Amino acid sequence: AFGEKGKPFPIRQAEKQEKAKEFFISADAVKEDAIFRSVRQGDRFQPFGHKTEKKLKDFLSSRGMNSYDKARALAIESGGKIVAIFPEEIADFACVTQKTTDVYRILIQTEKE
Repeated sequence: AFGEKGKPFPIRQAEKQEKAKEFFISADAVKEDAIFRSVRQGDRFQPFGHKTEKKLKDFLSSRGMNSYDKARALAIESGGKIVAIFPEEIADFACVTQKTTDVYRILIQTEKE
């Protein structure tokens, strides 16, 4: 599924399952060195729809996340850049467009609390 006229779509419009978050990321944005990791002080991130990076701390605060939730957020890092922040957003450069040929589907399943 694409946005209007083949424009990329934000992850919050992607199909979601109960108690899970599903993300679609362009495979071109993820290199062999990709890792899941916790967020770190000083991290920067280029949110979907933005042309410049933001401090990750500021981005997560703008989404209404408290300190506890920020500490539990996960990042996918590849090539020294954050490709996605779970459960919030993918990076603009990692979005799926009509030109994308390979896509990774990532499903994050959370345990009941």
